[in-house]
Amino acid sequence: MVRPSPSRIGISSAALPNFILGALAYEYMNTRLYDLNASFYQLSAGIFTDWNLFWLLIATAIVGTHVAAVQMRQTRRQINEYLGTDFTKQLHAKGVSPLRFARHVLRAAVVPLTSLFVAEVLGLLLVSVFVVEAVLDIPGLGAAAWTAVNVNDGPLVLTLAVFLSVVIILASLLEDVVAVVFDPRLDK
Repeated sequence: MVRPSPSRIGISSAALPNFILGALAYEYMNTRLYDLNASFYQLSAGIFTDWNLFWLLIATAIVGTHVAAVQMRQTRRQINEYLGTDFTKQLHAKGVSPLRFARHVLRAAVVPLTSLFVAEVLGLLLVSVFVVEAVLDIPGLGAAAWTAVNVNDGPLVLTLAVFLSVVIILASLLEDVVAVVFDPRLDK
C-alpha cells in the first residue's frame, strides 16, 4: 500500500471546505484527546472556561479563514483590473517605488472593494455562522433560529429577521461612509 506524502495531504486538505475541516477537528478532539461526549457550552462551569474558549477559537478560525479567503480573492481580482490601466502605466513610466505603486492601485480599488466586502462578507458571515454552529453544536443565533422555525415560534423568528435586517442596513450605511472617506468625490 502506497501512503500519500504529507505535501499531498496538505494540498488535498486545502481543497476541502473549512467547515468540513472544523467537523473533523471536532470529532478528533472529542474522540482522541478528551474521549468523552462533550458539548460546547457547559453551564455549570461558566461561559469563559478553557473548554468553551477552545471551541470558540475553532469556530472563529473556521469563519475567519473563510472570510479572509473571499476578501483576498476579491482584492486580487479588483487589483488585476487596475493593473493594465493608463494611470498604472504612467506610474511605471515615472519609476515610482513598489510601495507607492501599491498605494495608488489600492486607493483606486478601495471603493468597489468596500461594496464587495460588505455585501459578500456579510452574507457569507451570516450563512457561515449557521453552518459552523450546526457542525460544532454551538448554541447561538443559528441554533436559536433553527429551533424557532422547527417549533413555529413566530415572534422569535420575526425578532431574528428584524435583527439581521438591522445589521445589514447598518453595514450598508457603514459601507457608504467608508466609500466617501476614501473617495470624497462621492459626497457631491
